[in-house]
Amino acid sequence: MALTADDLVLIGRGRLIAAQSVREFIAAYTRSKLVVCTSDAEALQAGLGAEGATARREGPDTVVVDGLDADRVGEVAAGAGVRVRELHTRESSLEEAFLAATAEAGQYSAGQRELERKAAA
Repeated sequence: MALTADDLVLIGRGRLIAAQSVREFIAAYTRSKLVVCTSDAEALQAGLGAEGATARREGPDTVVVDGLDADRVGEVAAGAGVRVRELHTRESSLEEAFLAATAEAGQYSAGQRELERKAAA
């Protein structure tokens, strides 16, 4: 859908949630993250944590960073003597934005529907 639509209108529980371009919608409801590949992910994660960033491991040589820009991540890595093989921004998807935007707008969840079906039986 993100590749075919330019604009979207999202309604939940009878109220307008969003009416904007797909790009604006994704930016409004999600945050992009930095992905860093290094042979010393543990040291990088520790250094980023000391800077106040949220840094979580995503595999043995990959750290996903939230809370610092790419320049600062590079500075922290250099200061810690950590060699960076790759540094790129991971943009969020339309699906992630939709789930974030509608988290409070859903009337039922799949689990709730199943419970209601069983209770009615």
